[in-house]
Amino acid sequence: MTSSRPQVRTNLEVSELAKVLEVNLQQGQELRPQRSLGIGVYYDVGGLKLPESKMYLLADVGILKVTGHVAFPSCPICGTLDLAVDVRCPNCLGTDLAKVDLVIHYECHYSDDISRFRTEHGELVCPACSRSLKTVGIDYGRPGIGYSCNACNNKFQFPVYKMTCRNEHVMRLDELALIRVPIFKYTASPPVGRYELLAIIARELEKRLPNASVEQFVSRKGVLSSKEYLIPLLVEGAKERIAVTVIDEEVTAFEQLTIVMEMALDLGARFLVLMPESIERSLRASISSRTGSQLQSLEGIFSPRMLKVLTHRSTDPSAAALEVLPKVEREARES
Repeated sequence: MTSSRPQVRTNLEVSELAKVLEVNLQQGQELRPQRSLGIGVYYDVGGLKLPESKMYLLADVGILKVTGHVAFPSCPICGTLDLAVDVRCPNCLGTDLAKVDLVIHYECHYSDDISRFRTEHGELVCPACSRSLKTVGIDYGRPGIGYSCNACNNKFQFPVYKMTCRNEHVMRLDELALIRVPIFKYTASPPVGRYELLAIIARELEKRLPNASVEQFVSRKGVLSSKEYLIPLLVEGAKERIAVTVIDEEVTAFEQLTIVMEMALDLGARFLVLMPESIERSLRASISSRTGSQLQSLEGIFSPRMLKVLTHRSTDPSAAALEVLPKVEREARES
């Protein structure tokens, strides 16, 4: 039979992290992602920098709830958030630039820093044609802060931005990728139904499938993207691995299902999605209205070989576990 140590350690870690949040946060307090060079994305909880993986662990047991997202620019090649910005001259691509307060003489089209136009008496005179500039908007324009290139003497408002990531990939501003990172809200009294449901199923599967490995809250790296995923329940048999997750919030059900689909494809693992019948019906109806065609099952929008939805009527975790357990066991045995 599989050792219970990984499960015990995970439970202990959840308990320890929950205590940190309890001491440092108020009910309903928002936790927004921050980023730092060399660290990446983290969440500041009383000075402790918690990575995304820890936050997802707490969200999975209901202590945190996703309330929105923040998009961070990232390298489209390697995905890192560690980016350096170079500001270059659009004429010669030089980097020896100075910020200037631009003035443009409309008649001769000369532009330069305002200091080049101002005389010792405080008047404005064009250094190119020596004409006096009297009225802004008629004789001359003041577009605001611009740049001057010391290499080619070009004056301009909009420089060329070049980004370089820590792995030395170079990209333009319009080539940047975006990574959406969740905003969490702390709930001091977490809904434990999801966690209890998975815990009951995990304990029963360990008894019924002595030759399989049964673990909760397992971290796995994507085959295609190398992204780290947290799997709520993983059952690894002789031939295949089955991942089990729960969708029990109707408001975010569509987004959660989309994430599960991405995980299934990236990890090459089959996912069993447990959800109440009411949410399954609502989600199917929502997708049908978006696509304009009647959806008979949620598996219809993804390969049934990679994803299967198992529904239950009861809202009580113990009763719901009894409903879906035979189906989960059958899927695990067939794998």
